[in-house]
Amino acid sequence: LRVEGNTALQGGAFSASGVIDIERVAADGNEAELGGALYLDSTHSLSIRDSRCAGNHATQSGGAIYTRGRGRWDSVSLESNSADVQG
Repeated sequence: LRVEGNTALQGGAFSASGVIDIERVAADGNEAELGGALYLDSTHSLSIRDSRCAGNHATQSGGAIYTRGRGRWDSVSLESNSADVQG
C-alpha cells in the first residue's frame, strides 16, 4: 500500500489508537501537525514491518511518526523526514 501527498492535523497518512499492525506500507510526502506520516495515540500494541516513511513533515513533532505507545519495528526505513519542533 502506498499513501502519499496527504495533509491532516494528526497523521498525514494514518491516525489510529488501539491495536495497530502495519505491513508493506510506503508513507511518503505527507504532512501533519503531529506525525507527518503516522499518528498513533495510546497504542497498546504496535507492529510495523517491511515499511517506509520518507519525505514526511510535521509542523510540530514527529516528522515521520508520533506515538505515545510502544511496539515492535522490523525492517522499517525512515528517510528525509522533518519536524519544526521535535523529532
